[in-house]
Amino acid sequence: PPRTKESSLAITKEYADELRSAYQHIPQDDRRATAMSDLEEALKQGVEHTSQDGFLETNLWGFDLTSIHVPVLLWHGEDDTDVSPACAKFMISQLPNVKSELIPGETHSLLRRHWGKAIKAV
Repeated sequence: PPRTKESSLAITKEYADELRSAYQHIPQDDRRATAMSDLEEALKQGVEHTSQDGFLETNLWGFDLTSIHVPVLLWHGEDDTDVSPACAKFMISQLPNVKSELIPGETHSLLRRHWGKAIKAV
């Protein structure tokens, strides 16, 4: 069901706390440090912007993807369990000027491993 902005904000604050707790238990020091650093950077300005994602994910956007004619680069991990690859495939089918890459074996955090390639592609 659609969320309100207020419910999205509450859910996001709770999720950020859960992520922080989970990341603190990553056994590998370097991975734990990277995950914690990423999370803290993402939350520096609060969770309001992140909560907007939850709001937008459950509500109509007010435009069709087919109306976007600027070039779009869309990368998605085929093993993403946070955002289904089916969502990416739908967007690919709707965006008229999309260059896409569905990456086998990759997850939601694929950008951590492919940032150099992504920057070159942009």
